[in-house]
Amino acid sequence: MSPLVSLRPAILLMALAPGAEAGPADWTPQQLQALWVEACYTFNGFSYTCNLAYFPDKPRAEAYRKAPFLSANAPAAKARLSQRYNEFPPEIRSQLSILQESEYSDPFFHAAKQAWAVLEVESMEKATFGKEVSPRAWLDAFAVGALPSPEALAQDRALVLRTRLNRAGSLAELKDVIEGVSLPPGALDRPLSNGFTVLHRFIASRDIAAAEYLLGKGANPDQPSFAFLPLTAAIYSGSRPMIDLLLRYHAAPGGKGPWLPPLMAACSTGDLDLAQRLLRGGADPLKGYLERDGLGRLASVLSYVPSRNQEMYAFMKQEIDRRLTLSGEGEWEGWLLQNGKRHRLSAGADIALDRAPFKLHLRYRPGVSLAVIGLREGTFAEALSQRESRLALIGIGKTSAISPSANWLVLNEQLYDKGRSTPMQVFQNLGSFPDLPNGVRPIQAGQETWYEYPVEKLVMNSNGDSQEWEGLVKDYPQEGFSLLLGTLQAIGLGQDFYRDPVTVRVHFKRP
Repeated sequence: MSPLVSLRPAILLMALAPGAEAGPADWTPQQLQALWVEACYTFNGFSYTCNLAYFPDKPRAEAYRKAPFLSANAPAAKARLSQRYNEFPPEIRSQLSILQESEYSDPFFHAAKQAWAVLEVESMEKATFGKEVSPRAWLDAFAVGALPSPEALAQDRALVLRTRLNRAGSLAELKDVIEGVSLPPGALDRPLSNGFTVLHRFIASRDIAAAEYLLGKGANPDQPSFAFLPLTAAIYSGSRPMIDLLLRYHAAPGGKGPWLPPLMAACSTGDLDLAQRLLRGGADPLKGYLERDGLGRLASVLSYVPSRNQEMYAFMKQEIDRRLTLSGEGEWEGWLLQNGKRHRLSAGADIALDRAPFKLHLRYRPGVSLAVIGLREGTFAEALSQRESRLALIGIGKTSAISPSANWLVLNEQLYDKGRSTPMQVFQNLGSFPDLPNGVRPIQAGQETWYEYPVEKLVMNSNGDSQEWEGLVKDYPQEGFSLLLGTLQAIGLGQDFYRDPVTVRVHFKRP
């Protein structure tokens, strides 16, 4: 859900009753009115339900951020807040301004609690801030913690300029604020009271003239706001003239920083012409986007293509394959090791092993995922002939931070059944997460890094992923199994292999 709506909250200049209590010691009715105006401009149109996890030190907060679902990373304390954006203190709003629904912040020091914290946005909902709100009651409840002091609003030059920009809802009003004023560097890139930049405000309202005026005055065409770059915001707003304007003012076609790349936005809206234009401008189709959903998943461009848009999917897949071939990023190499012998994992290989533990040795480029899928019987030919089944192999829920783990290999019953794709678990997806999965050990060999995964146990799952058998390799009740291996530039969340996968058959020697 994008907060790029209703960027200019209505100013509710409600009269304060004569003789009413001034509030904190030196707040006059005029100061209360100034605070109320600031409260209205700080409202961004949304209420948030958030979870705040507190930790005594930064390392524990970082561990939680990487894997918030593990009980070992449980916080020392937790709080749940549900209120409008303008009711949160500034240090929380600064986190909300770079997060979307279901995302986690990086660790930050919470001054009020004197503890490290991680913020999770559980939900965002459209809200109102109008006649149903009593100005005096709201100020008594929230002003001290949520707003600048009335003295700062009146005297701090940056806040005075921000207040004037808050009020500028048109090109004429914008010129009244900026013309003849010596602006400090970056002044137009600082967030307004509601967290948006003034450029983002006019992108959302599709005011081309005001946006061009700001860019001409030095506004940064790549300054993010609420986790969106200006170009990404323009793509989602559906304004081709605004997109053209930003590119003319040298907005980066590939995006900048950790924010959602414009190419992914173009893919998600199904705009093939724009995607091609961004690629011609230098956008990298291999660039992933590290999602903040608590799993640390590196999403691929293909994951943002609508599932029914086959034309977009085919084009992006072809472009990615071409770039992978040119860059060599899709290359990988693998071996099975047992008793000092090495068996190459090549297409069609039939490898004989003793019924004893073995190791997988794998080499691939950093940032590239290598998926390893086990099948107890048969081949993958039928499954791979159907796109729906290929999608099921690596869909969301099939790759996760807990795999691989505990030195086991999952062998599924089958991948395809009577024309319907079946739920499958991808055992191993290396490279998709910032940290190596549990059980994987890097091995340096000259200039290259290999990854070793020892397999001591085998697990057989049925079609419904229910476990049928688990035990040591020596006790495995069948003659062998198949492996499917293929590279992905990033997880893809339900998308296809980027490169043709390799099928290997493993059988156990007779005693």
